[in-house]
Formats: sequence, C-alpha cells, structure tokens
Amino acid sequence: MRRPISANTPVRGPATARAQGFYAGQHVPGTPPEFPDAANLTPHADGLKDWTQDDFVRAIREGKRPDGRELNRFMPWPVMKQMSDTELAAIWTYLRTLPPVADKKKS
Repeated sequence: MRRPISANTPVRGPATARAQGFYAGQHVPGTPPEFPDAANLTPHADGLKDWTQDDFVRAIREGKRPDGRELNRFMPWPVMKQMSDTELAAIWTYLRTLPPVADKKKS
C-alpha cells in the first residue's frame, strides 16, 4: 500500500509543468464563449499573490473572496467545501509552488 503524500509535499513532474499555464487565468478550452474565464491561481498580482491560506480556505468553504465578494457561480465551491483541512492545505501548498504568471486573459 502506498503512503499518502504529505500536505507539505507538492507533487511535480512533466504533467505539472505542462499544466502550469492553465492556472494563469484564461478561457477554458472547449467551453462556449459565454462561459466565464477561469481565475488566475498563480501567486502573481493578477492571481492569488496577496491571498493567505485562510483566504483560500474561506473561498472554498464559503464562496467568498478576501474582499467579501462572492466567487463566480461557475466555481464549484459548494462541492469542494466538503474537502478536509489536509486536502485544502495540500492544494494551497501546490498552488504556492507555481511560478507567478500574468493573467492570460489580459495578454
């Protein structure tokens, strides 16, 4: 049986490197034009640079940004809010390993 990955150990590899561009906010390929663009999840000023882990957890659990605005209704936070503290810490830890990338929607 494999040991679970620690929340403090992000997984890296070729798939991760290819996927990093998708975290920089863009229109999701294959979705209709009227669908909202994905948010920038990198630690860039256009993304989560000024967010804390508590901000991230609140967004997932309550659907609220640090400034109190609601997340877009397309963000599946109501489903994701059931994630454990360890799972959310692992996601946050991974997102903090991404290089800061300017919002692709602005380029």
